[in-house]
Amino acid sequence: MKCITPPLPFRQLAAVAALAIGAAACSTDSPTSPSVGQAGSSSSITAATTSSDIATSAGNSIASDIQGLTANEVAAINPSLAINTAHFDDKVGGTAGSSTPTANGPSQTCTFSTSTQVYTCTTSSQETIVRSFAYFDSAGKPMPKFIEGVTASIHYLVKIDGTVTKDSSFTAVRHSLRDLTVSGLLGDTRIWNGFGSSADTNSHTEPLSKRTYTGLAVDTLQAVTFAKERSTHPYPLSGVAIRVVNYTVVSTGKETVTTTVYKRVVVTFNGTANVPITLGNFSCTLHLDTKKVDGCK
Repeated sequence: MKCITPPLPFRQLAAVAALAIGAAACSTDSPTSPSVGQAGSSSSITAATTSSDIATSAGNSIASDIQGLTANEVAAINPSLAINTAHFDDKVGGTAGSSTPTANGPSQTCTFSTSTQVYTCTTSSQETIVRSFAYFDSAGKPMPKFIEGVTASIHYLVKIDGTVTKDSSFTAVRHSLRDLTVSGLLGDTRIWNGFGSSADTNSHTEPLSKRTYTGLAVDTLQAVTFAKERSTHPYPLSGVAIRVVNYTVVSTGKETVTTTVYKRVVVTFNGTANVPITLGNFSCTLHLDTKKVDGCK
């Protein structure tokens, strides 16, 4: 796995989050491996079905992330947009140093630190979401804003913690960190590197059963390269996205079934919307435009 070490001011801001769950991701793109297999009563889930489901879930997530990279890059060119952008701040308005209500009620506070040159927006409701970003020149010196022809890279950090309850039957606990850097802003390509790490627990209760999902995941972007001109080249020209999942699902009802899965999913970009996605010897095609996965074998 390739990790990008941000310049010192941003590292100081992110130190606690990075030490909490990011350090493990920087040493390897794999969470701690569990014993792979199934325990408890027999399950009808076959290896092929499980691999197909994981490929579909991981592929959808990676395709969404790729769209998000473009949205963040476009927004960050303008400092005011970077604070107010729909993607960066989850469709929440606000200005630096202000606190404003979101469409769903919670407030958002955005600030700019003159000492670290870092923008930070915090949104709190059921979850607390902290998004930070900073600009750097070719020498790695922080800048207060984007300047065409001078800004060489942008660093993003997003940390999410909290519990979401949609109704009495569904509860999700999420702890995640995404640490990304886009470079090449002085040339004709945009190169993304970084990682994400998450630990989630979801519970879904039905009239006669309950499913509890406990999972760890690590995502890595390795030199995912876009052309500067997105209108004619909307998809990454090259690079790799890796998602490693390590989860356990416990289903209870008439009987208890426990399924444990550990998989490493790799997507290799080729400049088109149709890219290969693999899980070991199992391969499919991910369609970046529709976020669908098919052709698994």
